[in-house]
Amino acid sequence: MKDASSSAESQLDGVLKLAKGLGIDSCEAYCSYSKSTSIATVGTLLKSKEKDVREGFAVRVLVGGRLGFSFFDEMKNAKKELSNAKKLATFSPKNEFSFAKKQRYGKVDAFDRKLAEFDEEGGKRLALDLISGVKRHAKPTECGVDFGESGCSVMNSEGLYASEKRTGMSAFCQANYNGNSSYEAYSGIKLLEDAQGLGARAGKIAKEMDGAKKVWSGKKLIVLETEAVASLLESVLMPSINGDWARRNISKFCGKEGEEIASGSLSLLDDPFSEGAGRSGFDGEGVASRKLSLIEKGRFRNFLFDRKTAALARIEKEGNCGRGDFASQPHISDSNLVVAPGKVKKFEDEYDSFLLVRAFHGEHTANAISGDFSVALDVGWEVIKGKKTPARGNLIAGNIFELIRQVEAIEKDAKVYSDFISPRLAFEGVQVVG
Repeated sequence: MKDASSSAESQLDGVLKLAKGLGIDSCEAYCSYSKSTSIATVGTLLKSKEKDVREGFAVRVLVGGRLGFSFFDEMKNAKKELSNAKKLATFSPKNEFSFAKKQRYGKVDAFDRKLAEFDEEGGKRLALDLISGVKRHAKPTECGVDFGESGCSVMNSEGLYASEKRTGMSAFCQANYNGNSSYEAYSGIKLLEDAQGLGARAGKIAKEMDGAKKVWSGKKLIVLETEAVASLLESVLMPSINGDWARRNISKFCGKEGEEIASGSLSLLDDPFSEGAGRSGFDGEGVASRKLSLIEKGRFRNFLFDRKTAALARIEKEGNCGRGDFASQPHISDSNLVVAPGKVKKFEDEYDSFLLVRAFHGEHTANAISGDFSVALDVGWEVIKGKKTPARGNLIAGNIFELIRQVEAIEKDAKVYSDFISPRLAFEGVQVVG
């Protein structure tokens, strides 16, 4: 497995042969490996470093139309776990599920050689650069760096085989200025080139928030920065685009394919080819990547489905299966969520006044079924004729299904925030409580 492609292919082929010998109708074998280094700081000091290596296998078997799953970390346990998966299949519902057919894959590069060659000493320097950046404006409280390499391969009885290796890095820093805190983060497949800049942004925002207070209550024009858009859409909206919610008829979008459900300026798609952290050539079942429109100019287009959920729903859909690692059950997942750019160059030149929101908390307590949410403003500014006054403590309340109809405008320039890519969005008539 450490020689990811050739070794994995022969091992997975061996698993399929074992499955056939056990009388299993059809089998999917999956393997993954990851090696990572994590470095953490407290204040200005390096406090800990950890190395982690994780690799193993997963199998799904079909016996009499029933699906079973198991996993193991050494090939010597393959036969035992295939037998366990076969037994577990008897407890699953019978359906029309089948493994994906052989696919053709385009080239999608998720591997950064500079990051693959990055080492522990480089990680320490990067962490110190984060601290140095914060110190330009504020005090660093904690920072962290995590980087490494991973790979996965999948093979099944239908002749499908796919293999991919990737790199990944995440970094964060938290700054404090007179009790005002700010948090900045990076996550992607490439090496973070400007750690000092990331730290400086955290420190600068913490300093800008000095003297922050609540703004007056009322319905306001609010502008959400990319991080805030991601928090709200991923936590409150995306569950309703999950195919399992559609299958169970609990999504607000059930039966609304093609109908207008949002502002005509809003388009949202799942794009595994874009530059986000979810970039990949195939999904967790080996289905070749493709773009999928979720909302197109305000009209609802598609739910996300993996093959298992589609089979339970008795429809033909696929392409959105995710896996944490070999020990995780396959599940429905998006790749990179992308909000299409709008026409506005800069909101500050467009509107005399608005509430600019960078960060809030409480989105995870929202009712995703009804869409109701109430979040507390952590980092924001009241903008009046270009002048920014720091704001904190207000509640922003609403309903996500109404909010996406209230999109007033979208800026042209997008920002990549992990696996979410979006410009800033402006919403009209949002309730702000003082």
